[in-house]
Amino acid sequence: MSFKSAVSWTPICLPRFNETGFLHAHISFLPDDSPACLLLISTDKEKFFALQECHDKILERLEKQGCLGAIKQAVNEADYTIEHLQSPDIRHFVYKFKKTTSVSWPAVPSMYTMPKDVHMDRLFELYMLMQQKLYSDAWPIKIYYHLGNSEAVMAWKTAEFDLYIVFDPLIAKMQAIALGNKLIRWIRKEEERLVISTTNFF
Repeated sequence: MSFKSAVSWTPICLPRFNETGFLHAHISFLPDDSPACLLLISTDKEKFFALQECHDKILERLEKQGCLGAIKQAVNEADYTIEHLQSPDIRHFVYKFKKTTSVSWPAVPSMYTMPKDVHMDRLFELYMLMQQKLYSDAWPIKIYYHLGNSEAVMAWKTAEFDLYIVFDPLIAKMQAIALGNKLIRWIRKEEERLVISTTNFF
């Protein structure tokens, strides 16, 4: 049985909610190969069957009202692309909003998805390298810039956010910094859409 066709009953710890105990999550994907899942949470570990009944009723209502197709379409179209920035020298980025530990990134461009196993791995390795440089115990830094053969990268750490950017390899360092500032202005303008910016507890 695949994960998408199974129902999971999983304990989760949200320290700011209750650091001494667990919540219990009933997790199931919606039907018709939907990428969306339905998450129901209880403080009572014995409530699996009650939440399963609730799940069935919600699913029945969604099917009757014809919502499943709309949900699937909305999730599939949720990605934004780097073209929204109108900055062709920026290939990709990852933004972490520290207050809520929320992370946002655009759809991965085709140059890193074909062939997937090669270029996607290199992209992830670049982000890992940048994070290691920012959080090195030996040399803690706030801004890291590196020019490689295939791309230039820059990482930026503040009290509010971490930002990791992949650029075209021909970009100069000062231009990369200027584009980083432009990117931050755009992210702040779109913050409510890109990240979870406010929350009561986790």
